[in-house]
Amino acid sequence: MITIVWLRREDLCKGKKQADRLLHGQTINYRGWLHSNEYRRNVLANNITAQVIMDEKQNLFLRINQTPIAHWFKEKFLIRQEQQRGSRR
Repeated sequence: MITIVWLRREDLCKGKKQADRLLHGQTINYRGWLHSNEYRRNVLANNITAQVIMDEKQNLFLRINQTPIAHWFKEKFLIRQEQQRGSRR
């Protein structure tokens, strides 16, 4: 799964700096929209921490608030579905 962080034009320089920090294993704080290709939706990420982790096979994994990004998106969409169901009642 590929995750794309959508940036406004004025955030482009900041985004490059954040991407560089991520690729060097540092943690960043982020507020903005994240896009899931799997769910084909955007999610507002309010004050999250993100970090890229490398496993023993040197594969890179993005974690949001210390959770693998796929699980983080799944949690967000499940919460959203529950909220939508609750508003229909």
